Amino acid sequence: MISLDYLAMPPFSINTVFFDSAGTLVEVPPYSRIWYRIMGDLGLDMSHHRVEVGVRYADSTYGKRYFSYAGRTRDYWTSYLGFLLAKLKVEGNQSELAEEMCERFQQRPWSSPYPETKRVLRALKRRGFKLGVISNATDDITNRLEHVGLAEYFDSFTYSQEAKAEKPHPRIFRLALERAGCKPIEAVHVGDSYDHDVLGAKKVGMQPILVDREGKTHTNDCPSISGLQGIQKLIRLLRENQDKSPGTE
Repeated sequence: MISLDYLAMPPFSINTVFFDSAGTLVEVPPYSRIWYRIMGDLGLDMSHHRVEVGVRYADSTYGKRYFSYAGRTRDYWTSYLGFLLAKLKVEGNQSELAEEMCERFQQRPWSSPYPETKRVLRALKRRGFKLGVISNATDDITNRLEHVGLAEYFDSFTYSQEAKAEKPHPRIFRLALERAGCKPIEAVHVGDSYDHDVLGAKKVGMQPILVDREGKTHTNDCPSISGLQGIQKLIRLLRENQDKSPGTE
């Protein structure tokens, strides 16, 4: 059941729907699992736990450097992987291994759309909505969505590497709104993270919708849905609520 009691905004007309990517549009395995698999394919023998610990360290000490690699994402990943391999004390030519890992990483999308994703995006496009992506990601986000057949549905892509700020910082949301040519009150943002997506959207006056696939987030300050199929019903309710509001006839 989707309730309108959460919506504190006055009557408005939604014309744009923004989406987070990973965990919302597509399912993506943890990067530690991706690197572990690639290392295994290259004959590097180490436990997943060891790789997981190394990735946590690399992310915390090296991860944010991707802001300075705009337009050079492959260079970033090669440099990051070299740092990770050094932390893991991998024997051999670490530079060559990092290049090979990066090549294998970029050859596959490593993600898959949720079963309802394409159907929902097609329906929203047919109803005339502009669609956008707001993602904490590098500039290869468009290519990755192309690889899984989703990029064609979107009118705009805004990512943290370009904005020089990650969600929930207002800067990335404001850039997305500017690019889409809409006001905050005319847009909703759909994402699976309360801290990044819900709080970030609220900071700029956008209506957030939380995707809570496993029912683990309990909140009473925004609408939540268990899957993307709930968006169509929610927006229909929003529009019906607008039509019934005084002064909308």
